Amino acid sequence: MESKEMENKYEDALKKAKELSENILRDPQDGDIVYYNERKNNLSQINQDRAWSRLWLRRRGVQLIGAASAALIVLLLSLIIFIPAKQEDSDRVVMMSNLLPVKGMVTLELSSGEIVELDSSSNLAERLSGIIVDANENEISYAGVDRDETSANEIDRKESDRGKREASVEYNELSIPKGRSYSLVLSDGSKVWLNAQSKIKYPVRFIKNERRVYISGEAYFEVVKDDKTPFLVETSDYSVKVLGTKFNVNAYPDERVGATTLVSGSISIPSTEGADRLILPGEQFQFNKDSKSVIVEKVNTDLFTSWIDNVLIMDQMPLEEIFKILNRRYEINLFFDDESIKKETFSGAIPLNDYLSIILNQISKVSNVDFQIEGSVVIVSYK
Repeated sequence: MESKEMENKYEDALKKAKELSENILRDPQDGDIVYYNERKNNLSQINQDRAWSRLWLRRRGVQLIGAASAALIVLLLSLIIFIPAKQEDSDRVVMMSNLLPVKGMVTLELSSGEIVELDSSSNLAERLSGIIVDANENEISYAGVDRDETSANEIDRKESDRGKREASVEYNELSIPKGRSYSLVLSDGSKVWLNAQSKIKYPVRFIKNERRVYISGEAYFEVVKDDKTPFLVETSDYSVKVLGTKFNVNAYPDERVGATTLVSGSISIPSTEGADRLILPGEQFQFNKDSKSVIVEKVNTDLFTSWIDNVLIMDQMPLEEIFKILNRRYEINLFFDDESIKKETFSGAIPLNDYLSIILNQISKVSNVDFQIEGSVVIVSYK
């Protein structure tokens, strides 16, 4: 009987998993927030030391959803689920404004100084001296643009400083506003995902023996391997040297710590004090801008790359940090009724492209924190 009961639970779980995977991100007004993490195969390793066997949003390590059967956990480990809100809880957040992420315009600054809004590819070929570029509201691609056969050494001999060096190469600068994310395919086929409020400066054509880009904000890279042509990412504080790999760079100007997280391949951080520092897959390089100190530690890379899929995965993340991330997506003014609220920590996952009121409702349900949304003002207080 017990075996039959377990078999029935398994079949129910399988049916539930299929239903959920077919309804990724339902209508936000129905209270279901479901995200299927099809890009990641290693989600089951999140916080593996603690053997996560519970689903999902937690506060201060307190179990909020009971342990499930082994069959259900195996089937649903690749799902990040927020249980639908009960009707009686729907007014916990005062929904005076159903705020969605801001939808500003992505802009491209050409080497001439002209700024183009990227909502279509109209006139880009003409403005880029005949170079064929595909562009739309989600991505711009320079794939297939011929390489500049001038070498970095030749440019270095001619130009003594960075400003003159950049002037000798045709650069474009892509700017992503609050509330948006965007992707870029560089001329060598490497792909870059850019988070909200980020910028990347890059050559229209890479030169013969160097691929160099400049980043402010956050970007995830999938770099095409080329042993003869290193790929260099420059931030305001440090450089990242790459041959071919996947990694995330967080270099927002308002962050005290810059970080580069390696997903696969290998990267090195050039040092003025000796040999380059080699970073291995699953490691994160951290640079403290105040103390100029460096830390390299093992991390779960999903926590730092899930934004690509418009999801924030948290592991004991302070509420202050959560709102810093949300503030890059939503046009909000934040007020904490008590400074100690900022230190409340949460684990789980929240969508980054849903109504703000629904996101805050889910956080409020599992904590002793209340939110009031009045227009663009969010007031945070204890219950």
